[in-house]
Amino acid sequence: LSQHIKLQLMKKLYYNAILIAILFSFSILNAQNLQWTQPAPTGTGNATVAIYPGVTLNGQAVSTEGSLIGVFFENNSGILTCAGYVELDSDYISGSPVALAVWGTDAGEDNGLSTGDEMSFYLNVDGIDYTPNTINLTDPMTQQAVANSFAPNGLYGLSADFGGDEEPLELDLCTCRDGTSGNLVS
Repeated sequence: LSQHIKLQLMKKLYYNAILIAILFSFSILNAQNLQWTQPAPTGTGNATVAIYPGVTLNGQAVSTEGSLIGVFFENNSGILTCAGYVELDSDYISGSPVALAVWGTDAGEDNGLSTGDEMSFYLNVDGIDYTPNTINLTDPMTQQAVANSFAPNGLYGLSADFGGDEEPLELDLCTCRDGTSGNLVS
């Protein structure tokens, strides 16, 4: 092959590698791809979680009105399904707690958490889902720590830091045949 054809092929491979890296990074950012759909109330009832002001995303206070905090469970098909969520509204941003109803499953159904199940909390800010770094649940009456264990009619208080592993990837520059980084030879 001529030198010109080799350079054109190399250029195409370089662009394809960048495109694949960009697409992969988007899939990492939206890896959860959760469906934030409010479930129907169940006959089992729900637990109430008070979301205290001060929930953080990678150590920074969540101040984006319209952000969502919810609890998800893995249904019988292995899909994370919403058991309830709440929008962080202007009252929350101004310093008031908000209440999250977490629904339990009905007997023989696949529509909520079972007694004793761990509540899997997620945060959604600007359309991106985040897993928790830390979750602290308390009894709102005594402020004592409680286990992350769903109970119908249970009362919980939540403080948390979210972020998980959804940080953008830093990509290394490709080295071209001419020994430079990122410079294409045409």
